[in-house]
Amino acid sequence: MQTHSRRSVLGFAAAAVAAPIVLSAGQASAAGTLTFAQYADTWTQINKARPSTSYWFDRDRAKVGLEFGGSALWRSVFRFDITALAGGVIEEAGFSIVLDHTPTPNPTPVALWTTGGIDADQPLTWNNFAGSWLGYAGTATGAAYAGAGQPDQQLIFPGLAGVVQQAVDKQERFLTLGLRAVDEANMYQWKKFLGDTARLQVTYHE
Repeated sequence: MQTHSRRSVLGFAAAAVAAPIVLSAGQASAAGTLTFAQYADTWTQINKARPSTSYWFDRDRAKVGLEFGGSALWRSVFRFDITALAGGVIEEAGFSIVLDHTPTPNPTPVALWTTGGIDADQPLTWNNFAGSWLGYAGTATGAAYAGAGQPDQQLIFPGLAGVVQQAVDKQERFLTLGLRAVDEANMYQWKKFLGDTARLQVTYHE
């Protein structure tokens, strides 16, 4: 599994903000397939302990799970503009994001879900997003505990071709994915991610 030093990860995150959102689209391989890679165009988080609070203002880290040593339960959500994939046949797709912090050096899981849409111009809270967790999409496991000298780690969720194809077939403009702890009562699954590194990569043909 690919890892990054903290310096390289922070540089990666900065590049994600400064560079155009679409990294590549319509680049053909020798086999005739095309590649599409995009950072999330927006992301946010929700907190069960403050179920009516919208956190668009909090851009420090994307928080997931039961806060270690506390009582707040967090989930994070990421939106991707997939209009460039309109009419495409999806062959492979995956989501990746850089894990920045865990409370121990022991790897623990985190789950990826498909969700309803989000809009940065509208409040998003635990309460108004409660029914928007649509389906489980995969699990990745990792650790990034600075106390043990562990570097930030890129977590990868492959196998999303069906998820992306469904959104394309419905002519959706956006695909929205969310992260939540597998066991939301387990504070050892607490994690912080670099939200600006959330990335969707797709191989497809027209």
